[in-house]
Amino acid sequence: MKIKSCNSCDLCLSNNFTPVSGRGNKYPTFMFVGEAPGYTEYKEGSPFVGVSGKLLQSYINNINLNNVSYITNAVKCRPPANREPLWYELDICRNYLEAEIIIHNPKVIILLGRTAINSYFNTYIPTLKKLVGIPFEYNNRIIYINWHPSYILRNPKLTIEYDKMFKFLSSYYKLINPLYK
Repeated sequence: MKIKSCNSCDLCLSNNFTPVSGRGNKYPTFMFVGEAPGYTEYKEGSPFVGVSGKLLQSYINNINLNNVSYITNAVKCRPPANREPLWYELDICRNYLEAEIIIHNPKVIILLGRTAINSYFNTYIPTLKKLVGIPFEYNNRIIYINWHPSYILRNPKLTIEYDKMFKFLSSYYKLINPLYK
């Protein structure tokens, strides 16, 4: 879903009315939702293309799921100084995220980080620790919660959680697509 312009909040004003749209398969099996664009994402106009995006993309590529994935953010404009998006910013951008989910209709939504969870569920979750790695069904979709890739980069011992997640995603895809190897 391409967002051409927006003027709903101060983030858009500070980003010269240039939101960062999601990218990937138009009808994906997997939708990865992060927090908000960083500096590189804002400059390139695409989500998850910076350092943490390269980590996420390497996992997606390693199990050959690039063609069945869509990557986006809960907030479409870069917060100043890379701060966490404010609640009203999440609230405003939630309409875009909901529209992306309706349009692309993924089977599995992977929420990466607390901000993505708070946006998706329209609630405040203070910590992810007890939620990470436990897939569950919600609104006829599988939801999988994990750490944001930037958190994994700062805490390399947590790569085990990404290994588990991508093993699950690969197994799930094998179930629905017997030709997948």
